[in-house]
Amino acid sequence: MRRSRLLKLLATILLVAGLLIPSTATALSSATIKLWIGNTSTSVNGVQQPIDTQGTKPVIVAGRTLVPIRAVIEAFGGSVAWESSTRRVTVTLGKDSLDLWIGKSQASLNGHALHQERTDDLSLTT
Repeated sequence: MRRSRLLKLLATILLVAGLLIPSTATALSSATIKLWIGNTSTSVNGVQQPIDTQGTKPVIVAGRTLVPIRAVIEAFGGSVAWESSTRRVTVTLGKDSLDLWIGKSQASLNGHALHQERTDDLSLTT
């Protein structure tokens, strides 16, 4: 009986410790990023800088907020790659990899197929 209580106490301590110790996901999300609609600059951990050299800015189109994914992902320590022959964008953050194809409603997260919302009703010429 006493041994059972000790095991339960140990399991509880390990569970609480697991919740309190920062994980990789927590470490990746420790950056603070600020973007402003219609503004070509961003603030990453309090340091203001241009989003990119092309003058990209967040916009609202058809009720949706569109943000420059490269600026956001790179601020969190990830990367974004473009493959022009397949029109594929690969977003990598930590152990996760997201593939998106321009003009297609399919996506892939870590090799598993996903269905994404259609975006052909959005006009990106704002």
